[in-house]
Amino acid sequence: MKRLATLSGLAAFVLWTAISGTLGTAVLDLIEFDGDLYAATMSNQPGYGDGKVWRYAGGTSWTEVVTLDNQVADLEIWNDEPYAGTA
Repeated sequence: MKRLATLSGLAAFVLWTAISGTLGTAVLDLIEFDGDLYAATMSNQPGYGDGKVWRYAGGTSWTEVVTLDNQVADLEIWNDEPYAGTA
């Protein structure tokens, strides 16, 4: 998935609305932690690094949390703390 989107619609009519085009080339995982939405990503685009964790800031805005050496493949909560797994 190149863009994260929200789903809205009724019955057979469904409309997807992009809420970010800046998260890299793929969103690999989403989690909710402490009331915030986090996205695990990978990218081969210059300036994005290989893997990042982003926190949703509302509207179409995301805040970078961390850049890692590899794609971020998984986000988990353990002992009430978030962890990122790379591949």
